[in-house]
Parts: sequence; structure tokens; C-alpha cells
Amino acid sequence: MNNLKVRRLSKYVLLVLAGAFFFILINTMNSNHNESTLKVWSLRTPSSTDPLKYDALAHHICFRSAYASLVSEYKLGAIGGAIADSWSSSPKMDLWKFHIRANLVFANGDAITPKIIATNLNRAAYVMKNSGSNSGLLEFLVGFEKVDSVDKLAKGISYDDTYVYLQFSKPIPDLLTKISFGLYAIAHPSQFDSKNGQWKDDRKLISSGPYEIASWTGKSLILRLRANYPTSNLLRNPYKEAIIYFSPDDIWRNFKSS
Repeated sequence: MNNLKVRRLSKYVLLVLAGAFFFILINTMNSNHNESTLKVWSLRTPSSTDPLKYDALAHHICFRSAYASLVSEYKLGAIGGAIADSWSSSPKMDLWKFHIRANLVFANGDAITPKIIATNLNRAAYVMKNSGSNSGLLEFLVGFEKVDSVDKLAKGISYDDTYVYLQFSKPIPDLLTKISFGLYAIAHPSQFDSKNGQWKDDRKLISSGPYEIASWTGKSLILRLRANYPTSNLLRNPYKEAIIYFSPDDIWRNFKSS
């Protein structure tokens, strides 16, 4: 039992470190830097672009800026809109609704719709249910126990032309903080099976966030700022490119040569 507690604690510490790293990375975008490229080092190497594998430190570091969630907690520690531009809850905080920004698109130009958002959240619920994994959020969705396919929404997930609705079996007062985590990031529906939710290609990512993969090798990952991402959703003076090195020797060499 003690070993299990240590493993859980270690995993929690890694996630906190990843979140802290990304918070620092994002906030440097708001500084008056003179260079257009940010160079960093990841102590872990990523293996999959699947948001449901975000509990791995490398995935959070490398792909968080390429995926957008309904809301974000990375701007000065405050909750801000990302895919959603407004939200509200019932007095009991068991029913939440999110107004989805108009004209948001993935990197390939496809629209990010309420239906796609609902399907992503249902996929997360379905995969977690089948794997016996609890996130502290989706298992409280109304109808969670009956979810048997990605394309058949749980009773607690619904949408219309402009809103996504989430109904829970208990109050979720900290929903905004929880749903800002990368686990609930929105992926293009072509990237996962519409029935069983299986991720199709661990090396492919159709970005919903501000950055997209420009290059991915065994030594580094290069992310570039998307040309079709709305500037109103960006912080002031963002980096045009980020290079994430997987070896400390490589980043040291590149820093010395720059």
C-alpha cells in the first residue's frame, strides 16, 4: 500500500511540474522578448499525441500548446476562455453550459463545433469507463455507467448550435479548473475511432490550439504558431516557434551556437 501511495504521489508531482513548466512557457509569451524562437528541454520523450495520455509528463509539455480545451488556467493562474468564450452553472453547480466561440477551426480548416466537443468529452468518458480509470470529473456525468460507444453520448452530455451542456449527478464546483486540464483537450474526430475511441496515429496531430507540429524527430519537436489561429485568443507578442529538445546536450549546443 505504501508503494502505491508513493507512485501516486510521484505521478502527482510530475503533473504539477509539467503544469508549472507550461505556465512559465506560456507567460514568457507575454514578455518583451526579441527572439521569435523559444528553445527548451524536455526531460521526457513523447510517444503519443493522444490527449488521453496527458498524464505522461512529456505529452503535457510537448503538446499542450497544440491542443485547446474549453477553458484555460494558464494565464496568470486565472480561468480564461479558450474554445468557450462564456459559461455558467446552475445554483447547485451540477449543470454547466459553455458557449462555444464562433469561427474556430482546427489547423486543417475544419470547424470546431459543439458536436465535436461533445464527442471528445464522451470519448474520454467511454475510454475511462472501459479502463476503470477515474478522473474526478467524468465519472460523475449523468449516465456515465451506460456509455457504450464514443458516438452515443452519455445522458449528461448534450449540445446545440452554440452550446455544450454537462449534467452531473453531484455538484462540481471546481469543474472549470478540472476541465482546463489537457486530458479534456479537443482533438479532431478523424484522429480516433468513432466507436471504440482508439487513437489512430500516435505521430499525427491536427491542432485545435495555437501551435502545430512542424517537425518531430528522435532529437527534437518543433512547434509553430498557426497562421489560422485567431489572434484574439493569443497572448501579446507570442513566440512564432518553439523547439523542444529531448537531450540536454542538444539544447546546450544550440544555446551556445545561437
